[in-house]
Amino acid sequence: MLLAHGFEQVRQKGSHVIMQKYLNLYNKCNTS
Repeated sequence: MLLAHGFEQVRQKGSHVIMQKYLNLYNKCNTS
């Protein structure tokens, strides 16, 4: 499973990177 492999890499990298992206999108939606 390519998706599972990618997910595993993301998990090892740290979910804080994804959270940062979501927070950025969230802030954009709130400010506009």
